[in-house]
Amino acid sequence: DEVLAINDKVVLRAEDLLTWMCVGTEWRWGLRAVWRGACAPPADMPRHAPLAHSKLDFSDVDSEKSTIEVDAEAPGVVVFSYPRYCRYRALIARLEGIQATWLRDSLVAALGGYAAPTKNTRILYCKDTFEYPELEGHEFVCNHLAPRLKGRPRGRRRRATTPDDRDHDPAKRAVGSPDVSLRALYAGVVSRGGYEAVCRLRLWRDLHREQPARTRRHYE
Repeated sequence: DEVLAINDKVVLRAEDLLTWMCVGTEWRWGLRAVWRGACAPPADMPRHAPLAHSKLDFSDVDSEKSTIEVDAEAPGVVVFSYPRYCRYRALIARLEGIQATWLRDSLVAALGGYAAPTKNTRILYCKDTFEYPELEGHEFVCNHLAPRLKGRPRGRRRRATTPDDRDHDPAKRAVGSPDVSLRALYAGVVSRGGYEAVCRLRLWRDLHREQPARTRRHYE
């Protein structure tokens, strides 16, 4: 039931993301989730905890979702954190002796479990991440469109610099080489048609053969 995640966040366009959708594909791996329609009446059950714990306002998204008709037989996949997956699985195991399916599913939903909108929703968990440098060169990645958010500075105490610290300068580490010129990097991107063309044709390796992903981050 475990899946791995890439530890780098990326920005994608919605229309590009739609091209990755697979219609008519079955998914048989993972723990089968409790179906919301199998819970006991009243049908207006308390709202379950959201999958994405965020301070962002998703009220407009929820209102749009409520207007969309959901096929109860459609497949679905939900990825939990490992602790939440363990709690969910332990909760279902404790209620395993209950014969009435509708009562068991209702208790799972009432005790804080997840109730899925379709019958064929599978639950997976993610515990580990991995590095994938080639992701930076994908044609759909649009990290340059991400907003630059400035948080409140943390009062971290500065420590005295040493000669070893100067050798690990972040600007030098960004591309893995201290002698890379930003002017030369910019000129190389312009000569190849600009940023969009370099991303689309995956030409970052031509600019820096050993570390194309870091070269792109350094340019951005």
